[in-house]
Amino acid sequence: MHTFFPVIHSDELLYSIYARYHKRSLNKNVNKTLEEHGLTKIEPLIPKNINSLLEKLRYFDVPDKDFFLSSHTMYYYF
Repeated sequence: MHTFFPVIHSDELLYSIYARYHKRSLNKNVNKTLEEHGLTKIEPLIPKNINSLLEKLRYFDVPDKDFFLSSHTMYYYF
């Protein structure tokens, strides 16, 4: 569970959300941020582990998985 997460802007890709989170988390190394999310790298177009991210953010005002996929990833373009 995260104690904070940046506000998710409309039509913002998950890649950008992760970048803003990394900057505000004050993690010195990108690998630490990736480890917090159970990732080895961030996929800019179709990210992996969305279920894991949404589970960690369940206490924040986060949309459901389908809306998240359609609004914050390139999933439906592929």
